[in-house]
Amino acid sequence: MDIAAYRREVGLSQAAFAALLTDAGSSATQGIVSQWETGVVKVPAERCALIERISNGSIRRTDLRPDIFGPAGNVQEVA
Repeated sequence: MDIAAYRREVGLSQAAFAALLTDAGSSATQGIVSQWETGVVKVPAERCALIERISNGSIRRTDLRPDIFGPAGNVQEVA
């Protein structure tokens, strides 16, 4: 699942999703979430595990960056 689909499913705005990341220790803004969703900027690899964790696994790192983490199906457990 991508970030936009997750946000729609749980009823979060881009700003609210950014706040979740910030609260978890990785500063983010509505603008950067928008850029990730539109593909203007790729989600940094170091943020993928955190996004996977705050979404309770709904957004997988393999969905966000298959170029780094491989295709879906090769998922390892999030610590």
